[in-house]
Amino acid sequence: QEKRQLKSEVSKFQGQIAGLRGELSKQETSIKAKIREKDTSLEEKNRAIKRLEQEKRQLKSEVSKFQGQIAGLRGELSKQETSIKAKIREKDTSLEEKNRAIKRLEQEKRQLK
Repeated sequence: QEKRQLKSEVSKFQGQIAGLRGELSKQETSIKAKIREKDTSLEEKNRAIKRLEQEKRQLKSEVSKFQGQIAGLRGELSKQETSIKAKIREKDTSLEEKNRAIKRLEQEKRQLK
């Protein structure tokens, strides 16, 4: 009878062990599925990061190109400004000369009267 009782307990423990193994297998399957989900999510995030880094490099390149164009335009404007200022100085000088000539001629005219 003791032997039967021990066999019964052993059988009961074996059933519990089998149940625990089944539970462990279910948890393992669940954990593996979660790991696959996380891996997939990480892969998607890595692809997104790579795409954004590529876009960032492209935008930096465009910004650099525009900065070069702006610097070139500034140079052109500076040259034009210098040229315009020189022309204005020439015109001012010419005007001053003409005003002096007019004054001189008016003075000569007065002297002739």
